[in-house]
Amino acid sequence: MPDRLYLPIIPIFAILVLALSACSSSENEKPSPTSENKAVTSSSTSSRPFNSCDLLDKAEIEQFFPGVTVKITQQGDKATEGVGMRICFYNLSPNDMKFVQTILFRTADLTPELIKAGRTAGKIFSLNKNFVEDRLPVKGLGQEAWYGGSGLKAGAGLHVLVDENTAFDVNVGLGMGNDDQAAHIEKEKAIARLIIAKLAKM
Repeated sequence: MPDRLYLPIIPIFAILVLALSACSSSENEKPSPTSENKAVTSSSTSSRPFNSCDLLDKAEIEQFFPGVTVKITQQGDKATEGVGMRICFYNLSPNDMKFVQTILFRTADLTPELIKAGRTAGKIFSLNKNFVEDRLPVKGLGQEAWYGGSGLKAGAGLHVLVDENTAFDVNVGLGMGNDDQAAHIEKEKAIARLIIAKLAKM
């Protein structure tokens, strides 16, 4: 099942970064509670259903990948424990590395402990960025965006900061051996614009 081999790459990268971030905090650090943190903590305990796969539907993906059969093999209905990522994986080919993967980071999905420690989606975005040397800035998307290349390496794909409490990644596969950077980033930028537009309506 080659389409499943590269799925964990980016999530593991983000988990490592957040773990390092937590370890770098002083054990004696006691940030004062702010109204923003209280609001986010309240939001994080909300039971309101949310699925990050709703930010991008199959018909939209088919516009960028004509002729494929889109199958969602991982839903974004639950945030991963601790880090709070919502991962959505669209398999576009059972025998080739054609896929779309989105990862949504929201402060509201972090644990109350991390929120009290001052962690936000924006801080995770910055930490991830600092771990990638060969990154390219991307203009016109959110507050900030950067591209980390294609392939299986940590940090690959397009990373977008929407605001301090919302960030997301988009990573596409265009087929085994296809390393056309321009083609990768153009599709990722187009997908990112759709996600930003839908987040704005939430």
